Amino acid sequence: MNADLEEVKELFISESSEILQKMESILLFLELNPVTDDKIHELFRSIHTIKGSAGIFGYEETVNFTHVVESLLDKVREKEISLDKSLISLLLDCRDHISDLIEYAANDRKLEENMNLIQNDLLAKLNSFFSVSKNDLQDSKLGPIASQESTQDLLDFFKNSEFKTSKLLRILLNMATISKEELKLLNRWKRKQNVPSTIGANIDIAPEEYQAIQPQLPKQEINAEEELKEERIIKPAKDVVGSRESKIIRIDSGKLDHLINLVGELVIGGANINQLSQKRNDPELSESAYFMNHLISEIRETALKIRMVQIGETFNRFQRTVREIGHELGKEIQLTISGGDTELDKTVVEKINDPLMHLIRNAIDHGIESKEERVAKGKPAGGQLLLNAFHETGSIVIEVKDDGKGLNRDKILSKAIEKGIVSPDKQYSDAEIYRMIFKAGFSTADKITNISGRGVGLDVVEKNIDALRGSVQVFTEKDNGTTFKVRFPLTLAIIDGFLFRVGHSFYVVPLIVVECLEYKEEIIGNNSGKNYINLRGEVLPFLRLSEFFQTKEEENSRKNILVIQYAGKHVGLLIGALHGEIQTVIKPLGKVFEKLKGISGSTL
Repeated sequence: MNADLEEVKELFISESSEILQKMESILLFLELNPVTDDKIHELFRSIHTIKGSAGIFGYEETVNFTHVVESLLDKVREKEISLDKSLISLLLDCRDHISDLIEYAANDRKLEENMNLIQNDLLAKLNSFFSVSKNDLQDSKLGPIASQESTQDLLDFFKNSEFKTSKLLRILLNMATISKEELKLLNRWKRKQNVPSTIGANIDIAPEEYQAIQPQLPKQEINAEEELKEERIIKPAKDVVGSRESKIIRIDSGKLDHLINLVGELVIGGANINQLSQKRNDPELSESAYFMNHLISEIRETALKIRMVQIGETFNRFQRTVREIGHELGKEIQLTISGGDTELDKTVVEKINDPLMHLIRNAIDHGIESKEERVAKGKPAGGQLLLNAFHETGSIVIEVKDDGKGLNRDKILSKAIEKGIVSPDKQYSDAEIYRMIFKAGFSTADKITNISGRGVGLDVVEKNIDALRGSVQVFTEKDNGTTFKVRFPLTLAIIDGFLFRVGHSFYVVPLIVVECLEYKEEIIGNNSGKNYINLRGEVLPFLRLSEFFQTKEEENSRKNILVIQYAGKHVGLLIGALHGEIQTVIKPLGKVFEKLKGISGSTL
């Protein structure tokens, strides 16, 4: 019983979070676009569904508050109240408070004093739109099912539930939330009100289905079967919505992570068997190993696809952030989102929220000018901010771009010298100067605000991006804006890599290899001893890995140059033997080696 209740409660919390996020998106959309009846109806249904579901669990604080919001939206729906920007701001605050109410109720916590103050303030603002009596606020409480409103709440709850009817009835009957008489009234009311059969259809249960839950009901409920028979309840065929929802299941992220770890171990085991088959030169064993590795590859691809999620939902959450920061600074900012359907590993999605938040705040505060400055420059008064995502050579690229004033090269250098970050006697390129904004404690703000100015932000961005094996680039142009381009690997667990050897050590690079060249004197020409070659008329710099890793090379061994592409540029790696493509499971190096540059992890 307790386990079942917890499952339903978790479902309620999860679905409420999705509904509230959708509510926020609708409100932000309506602030910039004409108000339409369908969007207002969506808002009303969102609040009504949350109120009804909260009533099932007896979350009275949530029910009471959402009832007032629902009543206000009903007046908006009836066009008695217009939905302007001030009301949208109030409803956004109400949305945040409802989220807090659900969290407190679900964790059996009483509202703190500051929460009560916030609630009283919101209720006062809501009540200013219409007169709400004390009795009105109590109507949504968990009460007799004979009430038309409570009956509709139950219908909505059953309709949206993913659980079987018998399971829900067992829980509700044992909780004494619904009794046999109320169940009977519920079905009577449904027929009397001519409710369509698809609405709450799964509350109509057949006697044999009720029989399945009978042994677990209290004794006084046992005879309910006879009354159900009298009602001649017939279980309807599954509707289209039910069929569609049955194809979607919710998976605990911990179980998914465990699956990926097991797939990683499977890849390692398969690679080991493949190596043994090659050593023994056994055709039958090689064939079996090839077949098994083919299956492992398919399992790996499927498992990783399960973990891939679209970045659009993360991007959409910043609509609210941009709006509120813009209002606080007195700036009009239009956020444009593109590439929202780009997929990447859920682990990356979970960890990029904070870096993106810092970059967005920085763009609004430092990058985009005030209305007056923009008009004086001949720009539109409102600033533009772009969030874009796309795939590029085995990586996911996220761009945060503004149309502001751009970075001030001289001011950045002056501040860096003032803070002792760089030496005043050395010459720096533009790229090096722009990288200085990522130094800890660096800020060019003339005054400290709630948004920025304390020198905390972009250094955290770079640190968090490094932790995800990513990189960040800065592109800027005076009065045309700044672009932060962040790159992450598509997945943090298993990659397609290229295996090669330097001396007696093996290394893997992600599959961003453009071509392989044999290292010959005729290619090098007169540049012997230099770290660059002439590649078809273009200069290609390369890195001698034996020197970089201090590895002893084999005498007279063949050398190759591996040409790789990253961030739109080409570079060569001078290596030994080539071993081709390989699936690689990346394991973290641990704290001892976490500061090492150029090495992402280890593998077997």
